[in-house]
Amino acid sequence: MHVSNGKIDHIALKLNGYKALFQNENPSIPDESSCRFGKWFAEVANTLLKGNSLVSSITKHHQRVHQGLIKAIELYKNGNASAAVEEIRIVEESSDVGFKELLNAVKESHKTSRA
Repeated sequence: MHVSNGKIDHIALKLNGYKALFQNENPSIPDESSCRFGKWFAEVANTLLKGNSLVSSITKHHQRVHQGLIKAIELYKNGNASAAVEEIRIVEESSDVGFKELLNAVKESHKTSRA
């Protein structure tokens, strides 16, 4: 798996969550260690990115995406649409920042391995 594949997986995850939110369904949102990206990242964090200072932040953003989707769906189900929309905004921000950090971490590790 590459960074772009992980991003595609998370786009699909978010779309599934947003669709469920607006169609009042009960989706199965996996936790951050069970999704394909989470499994890949756990391996990469202990190999390619071992010791990289961004790993902790990337992990937090990844968790925030999963937990935020679940929270947004619950908020919407409970009639709090404005709070659900705010939670979606936070999910999107965490997704964006997390993948930017991941790309920077991978670039950094490639520079280090070439040196």
